[in-house]
Amino acid sequence: MPALSLLAFTSREQERRAHGAGIAVALPLGGWNRGGVVQAQAQLAAGRSREEVRRRALAARLVDAEAACRASHATASRYAAVIEPLAADAAAVIEKTYLLGEASLLEVIDARRTLLASRRQLVDALAQAQIDHCRLLALTGEDRP
Repeated sequence: MPALSLLAFTSREQERRAHGAGIAVALPLGGWNRGGVVQAQAQLAAGRSREEVRRRALAARLVDAEAACRASHATASRYAAVIEPLAADAAAVIEKTYLLGEASLLEVIDARRTLLASRRQLVDALAQAQIDHCRLLALTGEDRP
């Protein structure tokens, strides 16, 4: 929008005085703050891009944590339902055959060692499932089964 200005002036020198008046018209030929506006828009777009990158990274970490939680839970369930009971049954059968005189003490010791190893692996799998569940909980802030 153009701006009008009226000017009046006086000037004194040693032996002379001058008076005058004038009119000034200011015409905006470009945006007076165009550079600042463009810079602010660029900063806003950059901030939105950074936020989108953070959001996608969080979503990726959430997907990874949920997959790890499901996998470790499935592994622990498999150890508890299948592997440890089979090792316990095998150890019981070997002990019975030892008592009947058909197996050696070395076979009994090996069956017990295998049973203890399967129980240790079950405890490790349960611990990993708990760790993965806690990581998922920390990312989401809610409890998931």
